[in-house]
Amino acid sequence: MALSEFDGYITGLLACPEMIPSSERLPHVWVDTGDAQFPDQKTTEKTIGAVMEHFNSAAGTMTRSLWCEPMYEVDPNSDEVLSEPWVDGFTRAMRLRPNAGEALLDRADEKTWASMIFLMALQDINLGQSKFTEVEIDEIDLEAPDLIPNCVAAILTQSRPERKRRLRRTCRAALTPH
Repeated sequence: MALSEFDGYITGLLACPEMIPSSERLPHVWVDTGDAQFPDQKTTEKTIGAVMEHFNSAAGTMTRSLWCEPMYEVDPNSDEVLSEPWVDGFTRAMRLRPNAGEALLDRADEKTWASMIFLMALQDINLGQSKFTEVEIDEIDLEAPDLIPNCVAAILTQSRPERKRRLRRTCRAALTPH
């Protein structure tokens, strides 16, 4: 996976209502084959260490604030921010537990439901399966990078309520005079 897709994938894993073990999620990082085929053990350890470090960093950030800062690609010719690879990674992760995603959608509040539908619509655009006009797609593409973090926050609030409770306790503790 390219970095942006990988970042979206990690965010999707963390937003999924069910924990997905490393043994199941890691092979998908190598996309097509599921087999990394590293040249030697040192490269294997270094690469997997970097993958796990990014996962843990993202998990820490989203646990502390229910917020993410997506790593988007930027088109070197136009400087356009490209959210499509990130959305593809996010969607790929959510597909690892489709029943969990459907259950989340079924019980979602309005904001979470709209956020999930928006991310699915972005993936439809990415796959060329959207029913939006080209003008609408251009508008959506311009706004998507700014909207995605809010969508993730809404999904995390619903999919991982324990994080929301932990965040509230942390905020209360920080505001309580000592």
